[in-house]
Amino acid sequence: MNSALNYKIQVTRDATVSVFDLSQEIDADYIAKKVLEFRDLHPESNTSNVIGWHSSYFTHKQSDVFNNLIDIVEQKVSNVINDPDCKISVVHMWTIVYEKGDGTVRHNHFDTMYSAVYYASVQPNSSPLKFDGGLTIIPEPGMLVVFPSWLFHEVPAMRFQHKRITAAFNLNCSLKTYEERLA
Repeated sequence: MNSALNYKIQVTRDATVSVFDLSQEIDADYIAKKVLEFRDLHPESNTSNVIGWHSSYFTHKQSDVFNNLIDIVEQKVSNVINDPDCKISVVHMWTIVYEKGDGTVRHNHFDTMYSAVYYASVQPNSSPLKFDGGLTIIPEPGMLVVFPSWLFHEVPAMRFQHKRITAAFNLNCSLKTYEERLA
């Protein structure tokens, strides 16, 4: 018998979305300034489901200016997972500058375990982060949102004339080595 019987089933599962206030750990204005400087150096936008400018998915390999933010994001995702044998690391990191009319169509990040978005500059009327299941997050400067990568989400088009500046991350878990687990 060379063929398999395939069955499609519909399952529902819970998803935890964690929100952190990093305003005491990261200078949001500094990150926003560095994102805009990065955009000036790399004005060509990456092609994706984002309507608006965004950097390469490997921004963390193009610049070390975001290393402190990356370290904190990895720590927060590790706290969410709470598995002492799991070493969390950023796989993709990109920055986004949304302006009036910009947004992101509904999508997920199927190829990693966790995703996160850090809000460097937002106004009270900036577009929210909307998840399937009805959860809507109203962004604030210094906020970090962590969620399972399979969870569908979107950003409605910006309605007002100001910038919404973010850094986004995809992260994976690798098993710590024996030595790392002993440390």
